[in-house]
Amino acid sequence: MSLLLSSSKRWPPMMLLLLAALQMALYCHAAADASASQLDMGILEWIDNAEGGYFNPKQQLQKIENSTQSPIGVFAVEDIAEGELLLQVPWDYIIKSHDKKEEGQMCCGTVAAVLKEMKLGDKSKYHPYPEYLKSQPEDFLPSNWSEKGKDLLYEIVGLPSGNDPRTADFDSIPPEEPIEWLEIDYHQKCQGSRRDPMANHAALLVVQRSDDYIMIPGYDLYNHRNGKYHNTEIHWEHGKPHVTKASRAIKKGEQIYNSYNNCAECEGRQSHYGAAEILRDYGFVEEYPQRWYYSNLGGTIQFDIDEDETTGEVKVVDWPDRFLPKDEYLRYARVWIRRQLRRQRRIQNLNFHRTKWPTIPEREWQIIWDFHKGNTLALELAREYLDKKFEEFKHGGPLQCSSPDDEACASNVTAALTYEEGNHHYDALGYESDDLDYISPTCDNGEVMMFHDYNHLESLQTNYQPVGFEYHEDMDDVCMDIDNIVQICSCYRPQYHEFVTHYAARFIDTVKRVLFVGGGDSMLLYEALKYPTLELVVGL
Repeated sequence: MSLLLSSSKRWPPMMLLLLAALQMALYCHAAADASASQLDMGILEWIDNAEGGYFNPKQQLQKIENSTQSPIGVFAVEDIAEGELLLQVPWDYIIKSHDKKEEGQMCCGTVAAVLKEMKLGDKSKYHPYPEYLKSQPEDFLPSNWSEKGKDLLYEIVGLPSGNDPRTADFDSIPPEEPIEWLEIDYHQKCQGSRRDPMANHAALLVVQRSDDYIMIPGYDLYNHRNGKYHNTEIHWEHGKPHVTKASRAIKKGEQIYNSYNNCAECEGRQSHYGAAEILRDYGFVEEYPQRWYYSNLGGTIQFDIDEDETTGEVKVVDWPDRFLPKDEYLRYARVWIRRQLRRQRRIQNLNFHRTKWPTIPEREWQIIWDFHKGNTLALELAREYLDKKFEEFKHGGPLQCSSPDDEACASNVTAALTYEEGNHHYDALGYESDDLDYISPTCDNGEVMMFHDYNHLESLQTNYQPVGFEYHEDMDDVCMDIDNIVQICSCYRPQYHEFVTHYAARFIDTVKRVLFVGGGDSMLLYEALKYPTLELVVGL
C-alpha cells in the first residue's frame, strides 16, 4: 500500500505530515512482516493459513545477536495472557513416523520420513518446511563436528579419543556418548547411509527438533530456557493438532521459551539430564539456569545453578536431598570433585590454546570453551556446597560463619581435604584423603619400617648415626637399619643383589674387573666374587 502525497495547497501542512507518518508506519510494518517471513522461510504464515492452524499475532520472529543456540527467536510484541494459544499445528502438517510406537530421540521412521520430504524439496506437501530444514547447519550437533573438535570435547569429558566411549574411565563426566548419534544410532540402529550427507543431516535434525516421533513445523522456532524464563506448555496426542500455549502471563518484549528437560511432559528428563546432554542433543550450552549432574562418585549428584541478575554472582539454587551424597559417600564425592577440578584446570592451562587447535571452526571452539567453563564453575560450586554439608554432618548442626571472610570458619570448612585455590592444576601437596583402600599407611615410615616377628640383636651408635640389627629365626634373615630406616636384609639378595650383578655380567664375555658404587653391606662384593676369572674388585 502507498499514499500519493501532493504539494497542492488543498492539503494543509499538518495533514501532509500525518499522511507521511502513516505511510512510513505502513511501510515499516510491511517490512517487518517481510523480514519475519524471510527468517522462517514462510513457515508461520503457511501454518496460520492452514485449516485448523494458528499463529498468535502477538508474537513475532526476531533476530538474536551473538547466540550459539539460534540466530532467531520468538518474542512477544504485545502482552499475552496465561493460557492464551500461541501456536496450533494441524496433524496433517506434521512429519511423522508411520510407527507411533517408536521411542527415543532418534526414531528411524521419522528420519526416513524427513529425508523423503527434504529430497522432494519444494514439491513436498509440507513445503516450505523441508526447505527450511535443509537450510539449517549440518554441523550443529557434536556428532557432526570436525575431528579435532570431537577430540577436544572427548578430552574434556574424559574419554580416550577414538575409542569406544563405553570404556570411560573413573574420571569421565557427562554426557555419555557425546558424539555417537550418527555412528551408533543412525548408521547401526537405523541402518542409515554413511555416504548420503542429506541422510545424516536429516538424522541429526530429528534428534535436535523432534518431539518423540513427530517433527512439528513452527514449534521448533521457540528456543529453550528453564527457570522463570520458561513460559510455554504443549499439548498433543496422535491424530490431533499440536498445541502450544502460554503457561503464564508474558510481557511485551519477552522472548517466548519452551524447555527441553523441565517441561510437564519431560518426565524422563527430570533427572540425569542437564546442560551436558543439551549440548550433545541440541548443540549449545544452555543459558542460566543450568542443571548439572555427575555420576562417577559412588552415586549421583544433581543440582541447579543460576545467576543473580543484580550482582552477576552464580550460585547453587536447588540441590534436592535425594541427590546429596549420604554418610561415607559424602567424603568420596568431595575427593572426586577435587580430582575432576584439577583435571579440568590441567586441560585449560596446558591444552586450551587456539594456536594448538587452529582447524576447529569458530563456533565449535566457542561452544567447547563454554562447556569447559560451565563444568569448571559447576564443580567449584559443588565443592563449596558439599564442604559446608560435610561440616554440618560432622558437627551435627549447620555451619556457623559470622561472615564469608571469617578465616577460622573457612579453614574448618576445608580442613578435612586439602584443596589448592586458584586456576593452577597441580596436585595438593598436603595430605588428601582418597577413595583407595590402603592395607597399611604407606607414608608412615615408623609403621612401614617396623620389624614384625623379628628379634632385636644389637644396637650401636656410630660417630654418625644409630645402627640396629634384627633377626628372624624361621627365615634365617638378618636386617640392618640406620636411623630407624631399613637399609638391607639378607633375604633381599636374590631379588636385588643377584639381579644387579649377574644381569650386568651377561653383556660381557669374561668378568675380570668390577667397579661398584655403594654396596656397603658387601652383598654385591659377595656376588662378584663368584666369577673365577675375576682379577680386581673396587668398591667406592
